[in-house]
Amino acid sequence: MADASCAIRGTFFDFIDDPWKHIDRFAPADALITPDEFYRESRRLIERYHLKGRNLYAITPRFAVGCTGEMMDRCGQLKQEHNDCWVNTHISENPSEIRTAHNYFPGCDDYTQVHQKHGLLGPKFTAGHGVWLSNDELRRFSRAGAAIAFCPLSNLFLGSGLFRLGRATDPEYPVRITVGCDMGGGNAFTPTPGQAVSFWLVALLILASTSTLPGRTSRTRFSVHSCGRSTATFSRRARLANRV
Repeated sequence: MADASCAIRGTFFDFIDDPWKHIDRFAPADALITPDEFYRESRRLIERYHLKGRNLYAITPRFAVGCTGEMMDRCGQLKQEHNDCWVNTHISENPSEIRTAHNYFPGCDDYTQVHQKHGLLGPKFTAGHGVWLSNDELRRFSRAGAAIAFCPLSNLFLGSGLFRLGRATDPEYPVRITVGCDMGGGNAFTPTPGQAVSFWLVALLILASTSTLPGRTSRTRFSVHSCGRSTATFSRRARLANRV
């Protein structure tokens, strides 16, 4: 966590002893955490760091497929108890993940409903990828004020697919969008200024090829010039405009 005296704004999640230890199934035993341990450690860190200085905290089920219903319940409990915390996760990165989510959450119609059911989808919810979200799911993201972290370099590098940026920017149901690198999921571990330009150029190309919808003409909503405004764009999309 950043020191309270620093001028750095950071939104953090609990690393515990493993930066990916936010799941309770489908991983080696030493990479798992129980729902109760996750809850206790998350609550301890929220109380210690959230809103202290420039620190913010994100409740982080790494992705719902790796979480049992009990783990998702604990995430919902944390959000209910600390409603001013953010929520960060992954969603609909590839078709296999969606099929697995449907198999292990049979009471939910789709992946997005898993998060809705547990009280997580809302204005401070950001999900990485969203490549395979349906039109109806995108509409629910829009209504909830939730955001998608668009990760073009990772999605293209892994062959996950192309995020439907044109549909997500439909003026009737616009979805809050920011860009991300997905840590080590792409061809770079962290974004550099040059890679930030690449993010926006890829977004430009995808939007230009997907933004024609019935009843409106295709138009580009991103520009190379917008690279210089990336911090402001991210802060607005992630509900941080008054905090950066």
